[in-house]
Amino acid sequence: MSKGDFVFSWLPVCVVAVATAAFACSKQRPPNVNAPLRIEPMTLGAVEPSLAPQLTVTADRALVSWIETQGRTSRLKFAERTPSGWSEPRTAASGDDLFTSWADVPSVFRLDAGTLVAQWLQTTDAAIDAYDVRLAFSKDQGRTWSAPTSPHHDGTKTQHGFASLFPAPGRGFGIVWLDGRAIETNAEKGNDNMSVRAATFDRDGKELGEALVDERACDCCPTAVAMTAAGPIAAFRDRSPDEVRDISVARRVNGQWTRPTTVHADVRAARSRRFRAMRARRSPRRFGSTMPGRSAVSGSRSWTMSQRSRRGSSSPISARSSASAGLIGPARAARRRPSPASAPSGPAAIRASPVEAMSCSWPGPKPATAARKCKPQLPTGNTVYTA
Repeated sequence: MSKGDFVFSWLPVCVVAVATAAFACSKQRPPNVNAPLRIEPMTLGAVEPSLAPQLTVTADRALVSWIETQGRTSRLKFAERTPSGWSEPRTAASGDDLFTSWADVPSVFRLDAGTLVAQWLQTTDAAIDAYDVRLAFSKDQGRTWSAPTSPHHDGTKTQHGFASLFPAPGRGFGIVWLDGRAIETNAEKGNDNMSVRAATFDRDGKELGEALVDERACDCCPTAVAMTAAGPIAAFRDRSPDEVRDISVARRVNGQWTRPTTVHADVRAARSRRFRAMRARRSPRRFGSTMPGRSAVSGSRSWTMSQRSRRGSSSPISARSSASAGLIGPARAARRRPSPASAPSGPAAIRASPVEAMSCSWPGPKPATAARKCKPQLPTGNTVYTA
């Protein structure tokens, strides 16, 4: 997560809804994968310059958050989707020490009890790009917020980030993040390990415990968490001693994190490959993840799914698009093999396939800015929101 890896995007945040019966789920009949898409731009009260949009969904309620900057001050703003449109933006955090990045984005998450949780990054030492994950809670719809706290307590001036929030039993919540404490505490040993750690909190924001999920992970790829009937599944890019960086998952079972298992062995060393885990909302025992294909030149993507909370995952399915820059959506009980597709000859496009996923594609090789222009996307009901 070095400073040189970040590209700032000073653009107004825009939200688009893609609605189609192809994303509906029914026990009586499979989704109509041939139903037409309806793309609907939505007005959001974000102002320039803004960056780092993030979408979260609890039940069928969607929240979008972003960062606005004015001078040296950055503000974490958010709005919630209502029947009449997006709510008026509110501020969850602000200051001149927020660490802002298009890749490592903050978020606002609504718990089942109605409490809002916000997570963002706060600079601790700008000279060495050190920052901490910060948390705050609101019980009055975001009008007021608690004093910020942190899920980690190592006190090191290192990088802590790429955090993902998820609901926990008892109407509490959990958070998974990348943690660089070993770099400082073991500097004399040449240790550059970035670990994956997690913490859980009760409904009142009291921390219940912190845990090590994986002691060595890729330092430039995000985490993601999907909820299943058996509990949360954390996904991240692992890092072997030989620098092979495959996507791995760990499950939280009976309050403990299982040993990470590889989703698919790419058997290839890589430095910066993005992925995203999908929310299994209508089929709670299925978990899906997307990953870049084996060809780094084409930028193609693959999709895999694990059923009924088993440790193993299916063989990867190719998106079959030589310019696919992202594949995301719900993992549901419908046809999962994507139809053949070729890159469009025009500008950037949004594409849907029978795997019930969204794909952003470009004609020709994937541009360097593809990752920031193609995320994030989350489904709610038969609508997929993208910001």
